[in-house]
Amino acid sequence: MQESLLHLHPAHDLRSPYQGLSITELFERNPIWLRTSATLLDAAQLMAQNHIGDIIVVKEQNEKLIPVGMLTDRDIVVKAVARRIAAEAMKVSELMTLDVITAKDSSSLSEVMHLMSDNGVSRLPIVNEAGSLVGILTSKRLFQYLAQGLCELSTLSRQQLEREEGRH
Repeated sequence: MQESLLHLHPAHDLRSPYQGLSITELFERNPIWLRTSATLLDAAQLMAQNHIGDIIVVKEQNEKLIPVGMLTDRDIVVKAVARRIAAEAMKVSELMTLDVITAKDSSSLSEVMHLMSDNGVSRLPIVNEAGSLVGILTSKRLFQYLAQGLCELSTLSRQQLEREEGRH
């Protein structure tokens, strides 16, 4: 039996086409953040002002902003508002998700896709080599980037047909 020309890789290798692509152009610079001492009211107001659903919680260390948690609008609603806890009475540090998953700004697209899917996170704070916050990459931004590429590829068959019709 002739060996197939198409070699199917294990699932983790399916990300390899993105291995050499850097996230440098994809992540948003200057992400919205708060210190651990901020209140839920501060967080909710900042989310409303910036039309976002999450905030990175940081601590300052040697003039660096180190991500220590994530807080979402859902966290505020489900864990505070629904329990009638006053938003001005609770600190973000009391409600934030502690195990924040980050990626380095030098990471490849493949690496961040792997991090997001393996950890079930749709928002990924981006840090520099010193561990200081420099940006955020969201699954929404990744979908937009990948969809744009697919849309561009989808025009190939139309272009080929037009080329063929032009020859006849």
